[in-house]
Amino acid sequence: MKVGAIAYRNTASGVEICLVSSRRHRDRLTFPKGIVKSGEPFVKAVKRELFEEAGLRGSVKRKSRPICFHGRPGETDPVLYFLVEVKKVSREWPEMDQRERLFIGVEQLDGLSLSDGAKGIIKQVKKITRLRNNR
Repeated sequence: MKVGAIAYRNTASGVEICLVSSRRHRDRLTFPKGIVKSGEPFVKAVKRELFEEAGLRGSVKRKSRPICFHGRPGETDPVLYFLVEVKKVSREWPEMDQRERLFIGVEQLDGLSLSDGAKGIIKQVKKITRLRNNR
């Protein structure tokens, strides 16, 4: 099983989403995600992945209602994406030499070079009322 983080923060100009550079496709951005370790609770796993890949700490929202995303045809494992409100942005994190972190407004997501999975998730993100024009 995999989990992912839709990390966001509220700013004076609106909601910003955090994306990270993909290690598999260097020219694309994606959401932090990874494999749940054996016996690890989903919320703990998503917090761990978010810190490892983006250096962020936060509060998981809607714990009982993650966004379920099925990847490419033939992939059997869905990814459960959780909303995470960013509380702390670290200057250093485990994968900082392998990934770049980008905060961008929800309205500015169109036109970015995104992974296929990220494109699907963004469609869902835009439907979430709390992230649309939340000023």
